[in-house]
Amino acid sequence: MTLYSVEARLCASGALALAAGVLYYAGARGAEPLTPALGAWGGSLPTLLHSAAFALLALAVSAPWPRLAPWVCSGWLALEAGFELLQRDGTARVLEAALPSAPSWLRAYLDGTFDPLDVLAAAAGALLAFLIATCTMADAEDAR
Repeated sequence: MTLYSVEARLCASGALALAAGVLYYAGARGAEPLTPALGAWGGSLPTLLHSAAFALLALAVSAPWPRLAPWVCSGWLALEAGFELLQRDGTARVLEAALPSAPSWLRAYLDGTFDPLDVLAAAAGALLAFLIATCTMADAEDAR
């Protein structure tokens, strides 16, 4: 397997995760869950898919440097968790008070709902991306 093939597989995996997220939003979001477990995690599934997708796309770019994989995944986890933490009531109120002329998109974001399961889902997505990248890169090494 060539480096190009590793990059292509990581890009395809990221695109698949993004497509799954779009399909979830289009069809299943707000619908009755199939099982109680999906009901509990269903609202956080887009966060897991988003975290995994963008970590995989970043891993495709950094594929020539496989030692960066843990840092790339940790970076996406930090970014996802940071944005989720911005929605906590106290943090959002402080930011809204400090930035009274904030753009409407930021005000709308800060009015979102903090969910600790979203932070766990972001961690699961980053871990999933790391595992996919590790397996993909290991296959490339074995093929040499």
